[in-house]
Amino acid sequence: MSQVEVSVSEAPSSFEVLQPESGQTWRLTLSGGRLRLEPPAGAGGEVVELTRADRPARFELLDTFVLRRHLLLKREGRRVRFPLSPDVFARVSAWAGPPTQAELNRAIATRLRLSVAVGIVLLLLSLTRGGPGDRGSWSPMWLVVAAGVLLVVCGLAAQFHRRRGYFVVDGIGYALLGAQLVGRLAYGWTWGSAAVLTWAGLMILTAVAHFRRYRGTVDSE
Repeated sequence: MSQVEVSVSEAPSSFEVLQPESGQTWRLTLSGGRLRLEPPAGAGGEVVELTRADRPARFELLDTFVLRRHLLLKREGRRVRFPLSPDVFARVSAWAGPPTQAELNRAIATRLRLSVAVGIVLLLLSLTRGGPGDRGSWSPMWLVVAAGVLLVVCGLAAQFHRRRGYFVVDGIGYALLGAQLVGRLAYGWTWGSAAVLTWAGLMILTAVAHFRRYRGTVDSE
């Protein structure tokens, strides 16, 4: 058992966490199997108590390029976010355990639906634009074709057989797109190609982040 797990299980741990939208500082307490969030005195909010079984219905833990180390609380149709320090996030993560299969399913469905749409667009573009240096003759951009096919097939297959390994295949699709763009930029700089290359790079990084995040995913009860 790690030191973090010992500290969470043996004695209550209490931290102050900021809720950015309201500017209020809440108190987060870990005690045994419960996480307690208390609004500041006089703020009029309700105390929230959570158990591990409430994930992901009532709360989520996010550590992405957009939301770094966040506790996301779901209340009355709203999502209330709490940015956490590295130490607090580690302690809350140890308390919560690995992500559930339900969270993995939702992450795959959201990301790979986007990838299917991107793949279709890439296939359509590959039929209307030739590769660099083709002198006007029609020649499909084969790396773009491969990226489009991979993203579409991976996205469709993942809707029926959801495993975190699909994030790796998805990232490879964007890597193929990035390789095509690097070749295009070698023939001449364009801001459009540079912007899409940057976006493809971010998609690769987020694919790796998702693959790592869902390591040890367990079935939800």
